[in-house]
Amino acid sequence: MKQTITLIGMSGVGKTSLSKHVSKTLQSGQIDTDAILRKNLKMSFPLFIQQNGEDKFLEEEERAICGLSFELPTLIATGGSCVYSKKAMAHLQSISHIIYLKDSIENIKSRIENYENRGVIGLANKSVEEVHKERLSLYSVYANSVFDIGSPYNFYQVATRLELHIKTLNQEIIPTS
Repeated sequence: MKQTITLIGMSGVGKTSLSKHVSKTLQSGQIDTDAILRKNLKMSFPLFIQQNGEDKFLEEEERAICGLSFELPTLIATGGSCVYSKKAMAHLQSISHIIYLKDSIENIKSRIENYENRGVIGLANKSVEEVHKERLSLYSVYANSVFDIGSPYNFYQVATRLELHIKTLNQEIIPTS
C-alpha cells in the first residue's frame, strides 16, 4: 500500500475487522479510531453517551481523529459517526483517500447482535434504519470512492475484493515508478 486509506461507513459494516485483515496483507499500518476513543474515554461508548450525551461523544471522537499520528502508509478504520464532524472529515481528507464501505442496513443488522449496545449516535431518538438513511448522504459526500460490500456476505471474499480495490486505487493515485 502506497498511501493512507480511511474506511468510513455505518457502525457494524466491518471497518475494523476488514482494516485489521487487509492491513496485514498489504503490509501497512492499521489504526482503529474507536479503539483510541475507547482508551481516551476509559469507559464503554453507551455508558459515556448516557453520562455525557451524544454531543460530548462527538467532540471526543473529533479530538481523537484530529490527533492521529502515524507513519505512512496506514489503513484507518473510523467510527460510523465520524461523518458528523466536518473538522474530523476535513482532517481525514487531508491525510488519506476515503473509501465508503457501503452495505444495506438489513445486511449489517444480520451480522450484528444487539445493535443498540454498540453506542451508535442517533439511536436515542431514531431507529437504526433512520440513522443509516441519515448518514448515507454524509458518507457519499466525504468518500473519494465507494466499495460495495455486497450480498451474500463472506468476510474473506469481501476482504480480498477490498484489497484489490485499494491496490487499484494506489496505482491510479500514486503511479508506480
